[in-house]
Amino acid sequence: KEDGYRSIHLVYKLKKDPSLFLEIQLRSQLQHIWATGVEVFGTLKNSSFKSGHGSKRWLDFFSLLSSIFAIKEGTATLSKQQARNQMDLLQSTQQAINDLQVIENLSAYTTVYNIISKNTSTGRKGSYSLILLDSRQSTVSFKTYSANQLEIAVQAYLDLEKEHLNDKQKNVVLVNTGDVKKLEESYPNYFMDTKTLVRNLSLIMVNQFI
Repeated sequence: KEDGYRSIHLVYKLKKDPSLFLEIQLRSQLQHIWATGVEVFGTLKNSSFKSGHGSKRWLDFFSLLSSIFAIKEGTATLSKQQARNQMDLLQSTQQAINDLQVIENLSAYTTVYNIISKNTSTGRKGSYSLILLDSRQSTVSFKTYSANQLEIAVQAYLDLEKEHLNDKQKNVVLVNTGDVKKLEESYPNYFMDTKTLVRNLSLIMVNQFI
């Protein structure tokens, strides 16, 4: 697809009464990691990236990443990017990773997911988590807010964003705890998939992926 999704979907009609349909999706590991990344960031950003909705910058990033993965696998890049050479695509992808702080965001979300999974009961819904990830000190500050404290949580988030605006080593994230908990149910391989994604993104940043 032009958004970067790559897969083969096989749909079978089973000879039963009533009729049943079975769909099998075939993907390479990199295709799967890409698709999982779209789903995970879509959940955490509260946008359906896989349906073409949400921030254009993020959609463009996933589009570029798909072509980089395609080059790695020796397959065709997206048609809209085929006129661009490999170095151009690589540099654009690196710029997007840096501008969107993709690796830092994913690291913060993974940390939050781990904390929430261990310390939040499944019955607790609608709370919010404010996280400050300090890459320089390798520390994470974590504070939770109840469902009726959303305005307070947003203001605290904006205050931290303003305070650390020019510090690239500090990343501030406000997450809906309910959204993070969904990951546990929807993506049981979340940690494995995202660790692989981060490793590949890191290799892209140091020109060792392709």
